Amino acid sequence: MSYRPKLIATDLDGTICPHAAPISKRTIATLTHAHEMGVKVFFVTGRPPRWMGQIKEAFNFGQAICSNGGLLWDLQNEKVIEEWRITPADLKETVTRLRKSIPDVHFAFENHGDFTREKKYEARWDIGVDNTGVDDILDYIGNGAIKLLVRGSDKL
Repeated sequence: MSYRPKLIATDLDGTICPHAAPISKRTIATLTHAHEMGVKVFFVTGRPPRWMGQIKEAFNFGQAICSNGGLLWDLQNEKVIEEWRITPADLKETVTRLRKSIPDVHFAFENHGDFTREKKYEARWDIGVDNTGVDDILDYIGNGAIKLLVRGSDKL
């Protein structure tokens, strides 16, 4: 009797997605074969759904746990299956505590296709998404967020 897993969950960046290189044909073939055998495939990542194009192009099946666990994304249909939002109260408490504890810290947050950042938050990956920024992230947390991002100075 041969063993077959019921589920494969894999990280993306630095695991099946090498930095500055495409996903290997072998990886694509292996996960595709597993999917065709009935194994559920989950891609697990800190990426927001808008960054999942390379994965959809390579696989076009499976589901992704995106935004560090903030939501479950249907890759093929490009829609949210389930989400676990950070409440406005929790965002406020977290931001307030971090500002009090760590000097020169700045914030951004993710929502469905929306990236909101403070002006002093240096976006390293989402270059050009929001060039303006906002003065205080707390003024924009009314609907909560899928993911909170925090950056401090390089001296931290």
